[in-house]
Amino acid sequence: MNLPQPGVTKILIVGADRPTCDVLSQVLAGSRFQLLIAANEREALLQFSTSRPDLIILDMNSWDSLPRIHEMCSVPIIALGRPDDPEAAVESLDHGADYFLTKPFGNQELCARIRALLRRKKSQVSTLVPLS
Repeated sequence: MNLPQPGVTKILIVGADRPTCDVLSQVLAGSRFQLLIAANEREALLQFSTSRPDLIILDMNSWDSLPRIHEMCSVPIIALGRPDDPEAAVESLDHGADYFLTKPFGNQELCARIRALLRRKKSQVSTLVPLS
């Protein structure tokens, strides 16, 4: 069971192959990120319901999960795909991803995208006004 840790951002990686998971782990190591790994949609939905990640990185093989994830929450999603698939970016964004990165991706760009999406999420939460 994953207990919440104060100040730690949980990132769920879905459908990524082992080399991509290794790269993501290396890139995000040392940051205040707790990485959760799900091999497929079923594992992702289970991880999501028990761990409540702050952001999802979704490999292109798992885009069918996007509508179900959006039904459950409004967590920011970064989709990863191959540069030789020109329709990939459009398809992932149309399915609900917030951003699309091609593999191989730049480490600094990935970290910057994560920070930007988390800032946006935080500002949306802090600007909510309760209805009276």
